[in-house]
Amino acid sequence: MIGRKMDEMLSNEEHEQMINRSGYDRQTLSDNDLRIKKKLNTWLDDIKDVRLILRNLPEDLTRDVLIDEYAFDLLYIAAEIMRLQKVLSISGEVDKPEEWQARGYGIVRLAEDKDIARNIILHSHLRNLAVFAGETYNGEQNPVIRARAIDRLRGDSLLSEKNSPNEKKAIEKVKSALTRYDELQHLSELI
Repeated sequence: MIGRKMDEMLSNEEHEQMINRSGYDRQTLSDNDLRIKKKLNTWLDDIKDVRLILRNLPEDLTRDVLIDEYAFDLLYIAAEIMRLQKVLSISGEVDKPEEWQARGYGIVRLAEDKDIARNIILHSHLRNLAVFAGETYNGEQNPVIRARAIDRLRGDSLLSEKNSPNEKKAIEKVKSALTRYDELQHLSELI
């Protein structure tokens, strides 16, 4: 295994034991898991400091250390945390809040204050992120998102035959961009 940098969160041994769990005894894995859990907790606690830095340090000092990969890795991490915390969606009629239901992960129950608060905060963040994807509230749509949606329909042979030459060109441009932008190549598996 190639050596890991000294400043990385996991040691070579911890990294190896996370990847090849079947090659280790139960006690070794348990000890490793506890060390890694503590490191994860420390890293998550430091997020507040990162927010403070990004809000207050001049942009010209932060811009050169920030890369796209960090933003997309953090979005993936946020989604994983919400999955592990079982953040549920809410359904129901707006004028019947006493009947609102929290749903997801095989759970269907009356929505609790925690579910409602999570949804409000999540929706606020999604609105902020939508700006970067070109999703607006004035009826415009990002052509990249539309091309991806058309491409997903391509699996249906009847629908793919109906793609116009321009739609096919758009699909190819999106696919090409994903394969050529090396910095984000490893993240394309997540979309």
